[in-house]
Amino acid sequence: MKIAENRPFDALRVGESAEIARLCTEDDLYAFANVSGNHNPLHLAGIDGDGDGSPEAIAPALWVGSLISAVIGNLLPGAGTLYRSQHFAFHDRAQAGDELLARVTVLEKRSGRETLLETTVVRQRDGATILSGQAVVDAPASKMIFDDLEIPGLIVQRHRHFERLLARAEALDPIPTAVVAPEEANALGGALLGARHTLIAPILIGRTSAIQAAAAEIDASLEGIEIVEAETHAKAAEIAVDLVAEGRAKALMKGHLHTDALLRACLRRERGLRTGRRLTHVFVMDVPGMGHPLLVSDAAINIAPDLA
Repeated sequence: MKIAENRPFDALRVGESAEIARLCTEDDLYAFANVSGNHNPLHLAGIDGDGDGSPEAIAPALWVGSLISAVIGNLLPGAGTLYRSQHFAFHDRAQAGDELLARVTVLEKRSGRETLLETTVVRQRDGATILSGQAVVDAPASKMIFDDLEIPGLIVQRHRHFERLLARAEALDPIPTAVVAPEEANALGGALLGARHTLIAPILIGRTSAIQAAAAEIDASLEGIEIVEAETHAKAAEIAVDLVAEGRAKALMKGHLHTDALLRACLRRERGLRTGRRLTHVFVMDVPGMGHPLLVSDAAINIAPDLA
């Protein structure tokens, strides 16, 4: 399938134009921040970049300008075109969620394939001009058609599904949670992150010295957090299950211990968490490119489930 066809200098006509419509997304802003190195918080979704109490997600001016480059490089004059100069005047701001129309019009053909172009970007919903200007380019000398032009894909590593769940959970009270053996930096860090997002109120159970060493490794404070001493992982799991059975904790969180040690305590006949129903679990994953969370059940506990 033909995907790129240029307009060489001899074929250009004064007054002809080409345009590209583009939806500005939050991921565009993150990608531009990474590529350009411009990390101005005004341009990042979810951040209040000017202190007015609400996030802006304003598209960087040169991201908007880059849409003109896309028209020039892809359509008019197209493949083989090189810039000489570009002037922009910015009249308004675009934000994530705006659909923009970038248009290029031939104004003048000069000697040596030099071509003057009018360049504009307008916001589709209200017709507001975001930028105007002129470009001077060297138009291509010959006709070219490109098929199957492959560009490596780009995925912005975000956790939008998790972020949405966290936002919904912020209004709820944190769940008292028995964290079993958070004796390693990642295990402790996960529990403390859950506390910062007000998901849990952690009770740390394990070797106090190891928990404190993990906190020092990640430069985290344990002030105000209850720590219950347990010399072994098996004992830590039993204490955690006891706390749930007593009602002091409402949930268990696995730290740096083997799953079977935690499950053994959960399945004790006395003071365990048996309910008379099959124990199961669900992995919840935020997969780039998917429009919803991905949930995978029975990948570790019931490894060969039947229909019943």
